[in-house]
Amino acid sequence: MSFNASQTRAIHHKNGPMLVLAGPGSGKTLVITERTKYLIEECGIDPAQILVITFTKAAATEMKRRFQRKMNRLCPVTFGTFHAVYFAILKHAYNYSADNIAREEQRYQCMREIIAKEHLTYEDETEFITSLLGEISLVKNSGIEIANYYSKNCAETVFRKIYRQYHEFLYKNRLMQLIGVLIIFVFVLIITYFTTKWVGGFQKIQMSKGNLMVLETIRIANGKLLRQENSIL
Repeated sequence: MSFNASQTRAIHHKNGPMLVLAGPGSGKTLVITERTKYLIEECGIDPAQILVITFTKAAATEMKRRFQRKMNRLCPVTFGTFHAVYFAILKHAYNYSADNIAREEQRYQCMREIIAKEHLTYEDETEFITSLLGEISLVKNSGIEIANYYSKNCAETVFRKIYRQYHEFLYKNRLMQLIGVLIIFVFVLIITYFTTKWVGGFQKIQMSKGNLMVLETIRIANGKLLRQENSIL
């Protein structure tokens, strides 16, 4: 299989971090699986010390399938999503369990109590709550300051009160909301452990896709990762 100059450079990159910017259909999965193979066969990296992180479970499963087919043998490379990897850290470092993930019924019941307390009017309760939760996730996932966000469902001051009360509920009940990407709460808990202990077990770390919160995690972790000569794609 032939690769262009940029793909070849990424595949043969060994030490230190590398950022590869690539659009849909440009061969990101192919490059990462080929680079993983290159690290094992040409650079002598222990497969058990390679961590490959992507955005969705389906993408992680597909990447692992392609890699194993390429190798024609089982290799203990770790493939996972941001959520799966970060939650594994939380379980290992802070004894979190599935009970600490906010269930949908818990989130909706919390929102029902908040909107009743605020005497908000709406046509369809479920649709209204779904929209509010979507906006809360949008604020968290994009890293927008709550003071700079303007809700489409209610007045800004009201949305900020809802946002604050919702997260007070999560904090009080030691719950996390893992929707879409790494959230601030998880980020605050794991960043020190991620950069000093858990990641130390891997020589090479490859990441595929992400959003602003994921990139912020990488940016803050980068000082540690540079010293460990890990690689980020």
